[in-house]
Amino acid sequence: MKPEALIVRTRQGGCPRCGNSELSSMAELRDLVSKPSSQFSSDLADWLMPPQKPVRPASRRHHTGLRNSIAFGIVWVIVFSAACFALSGSLPNWIMFLIALSIAIVLGVSNWRSESKIAAKEDGFLLSAHWERYRAFLQRRRVWTRLRYCSKCALVIDPVTNQTASLYNLHELSNSKVRGPDRSEVGGI
Repeated sequence: MKPEALIVRTRQGGCPRCGNSELSSMAELRDLVSKPSSQFSSDLADWLMPPQKPVRPASRRHHTGLRNSIAFGIVWVIVFSAACFALSGSLPNWIMFLIALSIAIVLGVSNWRSESKIAAKEDGFLLSAHWERYRAFLQRRRVWTRLRYCSKCALVIDPVTNQTASLYNLHELSNSKVRGPDRSEVGGI
């Protein structure tokens, strides 16, 4: 088939199997299926929802690192006070208490800084994974907007690639990638 004929056929939007020119969009099909008097099962409307935008995950390590560092400093002061009380029979004087407090602060800050470095790396990994999922979402959304439903043969059609699938295999179409022309065909290497 010539490329010009394929473009004209794609613009007309007919079903490649039965030739039906009255095709419904996925939103129209979802509205039809969600009616109670529909011939389809009730959970099919949930199946026909468009792809959902991924949510960017946030690292909880920043908060847990700060909380653990504060707790570690407090535990250090308590252990030092208990050890002084056990060894000398009285609570430490102000100088020893300030030394213990300064050591606790130094330990807490160093612990917090190391946790922050790990959290920054984790944030980078989470962000790169999110962008990968977001690009896949955009591709699925592009394909989803062009899918059409033929009521005669009960198939979902992708007019650009002329691929067809049943309603239950519809997500295979939305996850498929459109391949461009081969470089050898275009005059490339």
